Amino acid sequence: MAERYALAVNIVQDFERPPIPERTPGAVKSAARVLDILELLAVASTPLGVSEVARRLGMPKSSAHMLLATLEQRGYVIDHPDRRFALHPAFISPGSTWVGGFSGPLLRIARSVMHRLVAATGESALLARLREDLSIEYIEKVVSPQPVRVDVELGVPRPVDSTSSGQVLLAFASAESGDRLLAHAFAGLDPKRRQILVETLAQVRVRGFAMVSHASSTYSFGVAAPIRDGTGNVVAALNVTAPSARFHQASDRVTREVVLCAATISRELSGYSTMPPSGGQHVSNA
Repeated sequence: MAERYALAVNIVQDFERPPIPERTPGAVKSAARVLDILELLAVASTPLGVSEVARRLGMPKSSAHMLLATLEQRGYVIDHPDRRFALHPAFISPGSTWVGGFSGPLLRIARSVMHRLVAATGESALLARLREDLSIEYIEKVVSPQPVRVDVELGVPRPVDSTSSGQVLLAFASAESGDRLLAHAFAGLDPKRRQILVETLAQVRVRGFAMVSHASSTYSFGVAAPIRDGTGNVVAALNVTAPSARFHQASDRVTREVVLCAATISRELSGYSTMPPSGGQHVSNA
């Protein structure tokens, strides 16, 4: 089963970037440097440190540091513990629209709301979306400050039927993609489990959120709500995951916060819309 959801990665040969040509008249130097950094990280085979970015792009180390810090704050790059930088997984995974598409505003808007959600619940908040291979992936997280907490790796494909986020995205799938998504989720399930999933998705549509016990381990519990774009399409799911013992003590409050925060993100996304990619990432408000 694990192999089925394994992420296929095309390793791009690392490279020495040629000297940056003279900018054309009217070009904004700082804007050009930001694009240079994004393009470099997009093809680098490993995360890069500030000094390496500065060397490859022929810019002062201080400039590279400030620009990388800004890109990290805006969610376009991630900073590894060893202070090396990489493009955010949301922009390099299969089906990504990269920097110029919908992922940028989704991440930017969701991040601040997720921080408020963690402050309100004390638990980890996750942002999930469908992939072209019809699995789901977490594309952003804000981890609980508590010593015992749930954490996940970003950009890793996960079965769509066994997480609260996946059930939300399944439940609100449009007519065009719903049958294909459900058939994919049914694969490997016996008739009894298929019927349970159908009934569960019907409950999710009525309630407007999904709850899954033992979503990622024997000791965790998750609740998720849909995030909609400006056309009403469900484009992502907001999730809070916590150790089961703590979650059960505050399940009503946590669920209410998740639903409210998902609605807040949806409201702030009202000026944006996304077209459905071939993998069925287009879901509706049905």
